[in-house]
Amino acid sequence: MFSNPFPILQLGAQTASLEERVQRLEQALLVTLDSLQSVTELLERKFGHEALGSELLPLTSTSNADLEKILDDIGQLLKEGKSSVAARHIRDAFGCHWDRAHQLASEWNHYSREKKLRSLRLIGYIKRLEGS
Repeated sequence: MFSNPFPILQLGAQTASLEERVQRLEQALLVTLDSLQSVTELLERKFGHEALGSELLPLTSTSNADLEKILDDIGQLLKEGKSSVAARHIRDAFGCHWDRAHQLASEWNHYSREKKLRSLRLIGYIKRLEGS
């Protein structure tokens, strides 16, 4: 289980250059994984799902619509004042511990939608690659 879905957000202002480097690495990783996912999808279309093998199956995509729905559901729960239920959804989606999930629920509106989507996509990739 991941303990920190937004690791770069905890870096202090005094480490701005480190934060920038982590953001660039995070973005490079996402671009690389997106490229691998595109190649995997092309192979799947050309040769069929069976041809992918267990090594490439984790790279099959989760649609952006699915990720958007997860974020929308969490946002709606928070609007309804159901922060404990929202924290459970955050914990499940982002793979973090309960204390971090409750913290993220209380800070949810401080993060941009793009940041939340990017983190959710990255964590999804990692979970699928690890087979969890």
